[in-house]
Amino acid sequence: MALPVKLFAGGMIGDGKQWISWIHIKDCVRLLYYLLTETAMKGPVNITAPHPRRNKEFTKTLANVLDRPNVINTPAIFLKVALGEMHQLITEGQYVLPQKATDRKFTFNYSHLEDALEDIYG
Repeated sequence: MALPVKLFAGGMIGDGKQWISWIHIKDCVRLLYYLLTETAMKGPVNITAPHPRRNKEFTKTLANVLDRPNVINTPAIFLKVALGEMHQLITEGQYVLPQKATDRKFTFNYSHLEDALEDIYG
C-alpha cells in the first residue's frame, strides 16, 4: 500500500469501510518466536496487531506519515474486474484480533498503527 502513496497515487479502496488487520514486522517476528517457544499455546493463532483499522483510516494515516496526499481512490469495480473473486479480500477486508496472544499476555511494541508506520517510514 505504501508504493502508490509514495508515488502520489494513494487513496482508499472502494468505500474505505473495510477493516484492515495489520502487524509491524518486529512484532510479527517476536510473536512467531513466542509461539515457537511457548509450549502451552495450541492451535491456530492470529498474527496481527490488536487494533485493526478501516481502509479509509489506514490510508489516511499512511499518507500523513509519508507526507503525501491521500486523494486518488480506487473504485471497487476496478479490483473486481482485475482480480475476479479475489477482490473480496481487498474490498471487504477482515476484522481479525490476536485473541490467543493477548490472552497469554503477549505485549505488542507497536499495537497502534501510527507508531508502527512512524517506526517504519518516519
